[in-house]
Amino acid sequence: MPKKNESLDPVDEILREYESKMPETVYLVKNKVRYEAIVKSIKTIKKFVKAVSPDAKTKIKPGGMNKSSIYFKVITDEIIFKNVGDFCAAIQAASNIEFYPREDGNIAMSILYNGAYDIAPAYEEIHKNDIGTT
Repeated sequence: MPKKNESLDPVDEILREYESKMPETVYLVKNKVRYEAIVKSIKTIKKFVKAVSPDAKTKIKPGGMNKSSIYFKVITDEIIFKNVGDFCAAIQAASNIEFYPREDGNIAMSILYNGAYDIAPAYEEIHKNDIGTT
């Protein structure tokens, strides 16, 4: 039996190490070009889904360990893309896409968009070449 805070999975150990080295506060700055491409992608996909399944549920939330990504999820009873070319164009901005069945009989489509926000550099990094700073 593993002790408290012990893991059997080496990936968990790596993630714990990574999290321990992350600063408590991270400031994010919107990556304007990337963000606009993501918004366009989400709106287009949402339009495709709602045309076939008006009752589809959608959810958008920050993703990734530092919340610099956007996670978009659709839950519906069917997903049909009548024009595959338009769908492929819409997901060009996606970093990852998954389709999977749910236990409630619905289908989920999850899309991750990395790089919606950039981590702002530390104040010291921005001003390291300023006159009079140490």
